[in-house]
Amino acid sequence: MAGRTGPNAYETVAITQILQDTITVGTVNWTVRNLNIDRLIDGTLIPEIQDNTEWANTTTPAWCYYNNDPANGPIYGKIYNKFAYSNGLLTIPGFRMPTADDYFGLFSYYVYPAYDSSYFRETGYEHWNTSYVPGLDGIGFKALGGGFRLLNGTFSSFKDVASFGSYEADKEFTIDNQGDPATVFTSDFRATSIRLIKI
Repeated sequence: MAGRTGPNAYETVAITQILQDTITVGTVNWTVRNLNIDRLIDGTLIPEIQDNTEWANTTTPAWCYYNNDPANGPIYGKIYNKFAYSNGLLTIPGFRMPTADDYFGLFSYYVYPAYDSSYFRETGYEHWNTSYVPGLDGIGFKALGGGFRLLNGTFSSFKDVASFGSYEADKEFTIDNQGDPATVFTSDFRATSIRLIKI
């Protein structure tokens, strides 16, 4: 698909928000908003795919909103398939895709009861279903329960799970609201939210 020479007005707002909202964890500057753009850094447009069969069969970059509802975009951002983020091009100037090691690095800043995913969740329950403990936002990561999309196109775990893709397409950073540890695990079947790191 042909590239574009610049972002549209909606993307300009989304990029401005990314530039304004970052946190420093150790020596790494993370965005605190989920990515919400529809092109790669080289200008290639990423299509939205709503249909489950088309989603399951695509082997090229694609995005969607959770449950195909545009109202989720300004809050939770877009969900991207692995073909969109596995090449490191799903970013904006001055930022890069995180690696699995970057996510593992976040674990160095746990404090008790840091083994609980609540340490990475935004404070309270505004964008999460109620669990036994509200989000603590211990390092300012402010994860939202944006859920994910399976390979077959099914949406799952809205307000129960936050999943973030990495440069390595088969590695995913996952946070839930059930008291489980935040974890980086191997996955090749889920489309996720994306956070970026400032270069």
